[in-house]
Amino acid sequence: MEDTSLTLDLESIERLATKVDGLIELLESTRGELNRQIELNDSLTSDLNAVRSKLSDAEQSGEQLQTQLTEREQIRAKVSDMLSQLDAINL
Repeated sequence: MEDTSLTLDLESIERLATKVDGLIELLESTRGELNRQIELNDSLTSDLNAVRSKLSDAEQSGEQLQTQLTEREQIRAKVSDMLSQLDAINL
C-alpha cells in the first residue's frame, strides 16, 4: 500500500513539476513580449517627439510667413499711396 501511495505522490509531484515548468516557460515568453513592447513603445515615443518637433517648427514657419505677408501688404499699400501722391504732384 505504501508503494502505491508513494507512486501516487511521485506522479502528483511530477505533474506539478510539469505545470511549474510550463508556467516558467509562459513567464519567460511573457517577459520577452513585454521587453519587445517596451522597445516598441520607446521607439514610438521617440518618433512622436520628432513629429511634435517638426510640427512646432512648421507652426513657427507658418507664423513667420504670415507676418511677412502682412508686412508685404503694408509695404505694397504704402508704395501704392506714395505712387498716387507722386502722380498727384506731376499733374
